[in-house]
Amino acid sequence: MLTVALLAFLAQDWEADPPGWDLGDVLMNQEFTRDFQITARAPGKITAALATCACLSLELSDTTLAPGQRVLLHGRLRTSGLIGRHEKAFQLVIDDRSTLVIPVRFDVWSGAPPPTGEPPDLLLFYPADAPDRHDTLAALVRVASAQRRTYAVRAGPSYRLESRDRVVEGRADVLAFLDGLVPPPVSVTPSPPALPRDVRLRLRYFYWPTCIRCLGVARRFLPEIERRSAGRIEVRTLDLSQPGILAEYLAECRRAGVKPAASAAFVGRQVLLDDEVETGLDAALLAAAAEGNLPPTSRDAGLVEGQFVQMGSALIVLAGLADGINPCAFATIVFLISFLRLTHQSRRSLFMAGAVYALASFATYFLLGLGALVALRSLEGFWFASRALAWIVAAGAIGLGIVSLIDGIRYRARPSADVVILQLPTGAKQRIHAAIRGWLRGRRLILGGLIAGALVTLLESACTGQIYLPVLVAMTREPAWAARAWIYLCLYNLAFILPLVLVTVATVLGLSHQGLARWAEGHVPHLKFATAFLFLGLGSFLAYLSAS
Repeated sequence: MLTVALLAFLAQDWEADPPGWDLGDVLMNQEFTRDFQITARAPGKITAALATCACLSLELSDTTLAPGQRVLLHGRLRTSGLIGRHEKAFQLVIDDRSTLVIPVRFDVWSGAPPPTGEPPDLLLFYPADAPDRHDTLAALVRVASAQRRTYAVRAGPSYRLESRDRVVEGRADVLAFLDGLVPPPVSVTPSPPALPRDVRLRLRYFYWPTCIRCLGVARRFLPEIERRSAGRIEVRTLDLSQPGILAEYLAECRRAGVKPAASAAFVGRQVLLDDEVETGLDAALLAAAAEGNLPPTSRDAGLVEGQFVQMGSALIVLAGLADGINPCAFATIVFLISFLRLTHQSRRSLFMAGAVYALASFATYFLLGLGALVALRSLEGFWFASRALAWIVAAGAIGLGIVSLIDGIRYRARPSADVVILQLPTGAKQRIHAAIRGWLRGRRLILGGLIAGALVTLLESACTGQIYLPVLVAMTREPAWAARAWIYLCLYNLAFILPLVLVTVATVLGLSHQGLARWAEGHVPHLKFATAFLFLGLGSFLAYLSAS
């Protein structure tokens, strides 16, 4: 794990010059352009170039770069139909792993920038981060356009509308005042086309939350389509700013053979980009119904939507259990229980010592995994090191699986710890025993249990980490797991300490350490074979992820 942290420290992302685009106050219905120099700090390829709004477009002069090489990015912004303050972005996806984000900020006015002389007919102040601001701004534009009034907007602490003859405070009152000037048009609720009764369609809509039109489609248009379909259309909206969703979206675009846009809907084999979602949805639904409900076929989408994600929790729990009962960890559990039996006779003290020790073990192992996970994610920006590490860990896991298989065969032929290759060094075992003896004596059960659990877990990690590290690498390489990494990390560590908790409870109820030791010695081959199977499976899975 120290190697992972070192490589992450050395990793460097690509850089953009300038790093962002802040236009300040701009006019509506204008077009702006800017060039950016993208400098590669590591070899790689730009596998996708996206904008988080249909108002932005970009062109690249090249996609594959060597260290120190530069590429020209030409960005364009069109402010048609926009009003108020906006924060968008260009996003360059490098080798499907890391993303270079170039923020774009601007504030759109209807006429000239903030007037110094004659005030506008309508001046609206609004909270820049309010999720409902877009409806209010749209109402202002509707009224001003219908009555040919000048208007302007500015961010403020709350909603406030100033007209020539009055001031209105609060969003509800502002909307009521605007609707009184020009009533909103009667909205037409969308209805899906008539589909055959036996057809069930699944529609997946990817969008950026910074796109105003996309938010309307995701939160109003498509949910209404789903509601009116009477269960025949299942709509799933996916926020591209959430972990793992962007990789899933890129995989869907490759499968469909389309260039990624600010938003896209996939239903059967039909793909609708940006404005097509609203204008062409009926035809796409009818075409998909004629084809039948075709589920996603790309690897990434299949993993997210298919049974693999449902199996993810079970696989993580099994790996954690295997880590908790591998001979390295189990030998420590046997020694811990034997020592507690000798030094603490009461059931209460036995349970207290075991519980505190297990809690410290969970916290320490969780923090180790969390640190490694952060380091691995940082390493994703350094393409070569990230890919090389994944292959190294995959090869190491397969190698450990073979050695563990050999250990099981040799131990079955001659039951002796001397024939086992994969085990803690004698020095590490002695330090573990010393930590338990030194901190779990006398009356300092809570403090001693916490310190002993932390120290022993740290010392054990040289052996137990052989399973932990491949699982952590898989969490970062597989988008479906990466999106749930924190949950999986908790599940893994709960499963890791479960054998310790069960053995502690059994000891309180009367289990002797001699019986536990005999059980462990009799099952060493089975544990070794199970660990070998786990290592080989993890190694093969990592190799598959690295190659794809």
